[in-house]
Amino acid sequence: YLMQRDMIIAVCAAAALALAHGAQAWRWAVAGLLIGLAVGVKPTAAPFALVLLAMAAWVDLGEGRRFTRTLWLALGGAAGGLVWFAYLVATGSLAAWWSIMSDYNAAYMKIARQPLMTLLAEPAVLLAAVATVLCGGVAWLRAKAGAAREEIAGLIAAGAFAACAGLAYVLQGKGWSYQTAPAGVLALIAIGAAVATPLALPRRGVAVVCALVGAYVGVLSLGGIRQQMSEPFHAYQAERQAFVADMTEALEALPAGMKVQPLDTTDGALHAMLEARRAEASPVIYDFWLFTGTDAGMAKSRAAVLKAVQTGNAAVLMTDLGWPEMASGFARMREFKEFQDILDQRYTLVSEGRRGRHGYRLFAPS
Repeated sequence: YLMQRDMIIAVCAAAALALAHGAQAWRWAVAGLLIGLAVGVKPTAAPFALVLLAMAAWVDLGEGRRFTRTLWLALGGAAGGLVWFAYLVATGSLAAWWSIMSDYNAAYMKIARQPLMTLLAEPAVLLAAVATVLCGGVAWLRAKAGAAREEIAGLIAAGAFAACAGLAYVLQGKGWSYQTAPAGVLALIAIGAAVATPLALPRRGVAVVCALVGAYVGVLSLGGIRQQMSEPFHAYQAERQAFVADMTEALEALPAGMKVQPLDTTDGALHAMLEARRAEASPVIYDFWLFTGTDAGMAKSRAAVLKAVQTGNAAVLMTDLGWPEMASGFARMREFKEFQDILDQRYTLVSEGRRGRHGYRLFAPS
């Protein structure tokens, strides 16, 4: 859970929110840097940037301050984006990243979406909604009491961050628990800010917020930490590392520049391709895209895979784990008859291996 991109976004957004106040330019520059990095990690963080820009441009702390803070925020955001861009260029991942952001996500949004009411009933989303309303209400009361504009803006920004995080979870539509991290963390922060402000107990409010966030993260991570300290988990990870190393060695033996069509069961093929510096032959990377979801989504995924293998200049890497159903991996791919016919007629098995539950087969054009 803690290693997912959504937790990185949650940490960056929380830190940026804490920094985005006062007149010091460095605070706004660092806040922008954090949000720029978060957007690179996952574009669902983009609304946070819009909230901070509105806050910087709206709150008046003195002559020329609004323009200066907005400028430093924008410069920091651009720097964060450049760091991410430089990383993609240095690792040769720019084309793959753009493919994911465009073709992959366009199809991803259509496959196996949860019902809207199920997404809205998620506890973290409900908590974010409560936080948004609470911050808005307290901001309105403080404005009527003549509070400073920066205080009101801080409350609105905290509530808006919680709202943006909850909305991002709903729009992604998958219903996976790790995607609730930003909503849960930012909602607790917003509730703490709303409670601390009218009570005029900032230090105690900060302590309460830190305790709530720590408890939230601790409860979520306790089971994972206990598991990761166990001997069976260490053995399992060693098995997976060896499995990825086997696939990496096989991929490195392919002709230079040959692309690879992965048909993975989320078990290491992409890791091996990154290690071997192999580009994907199509936007489809997981085999379950070909068998689950809407008819339109499956048809589009199958067409992309067939196009990739019909060219005759791409290898095929399949993994086998038995997830998400037991009839997956090698067995399930045989159900895709058009693909299997091309594989039988035009491809040769050049490498295969198994490490415990994990198996792979690598096919190259005959």
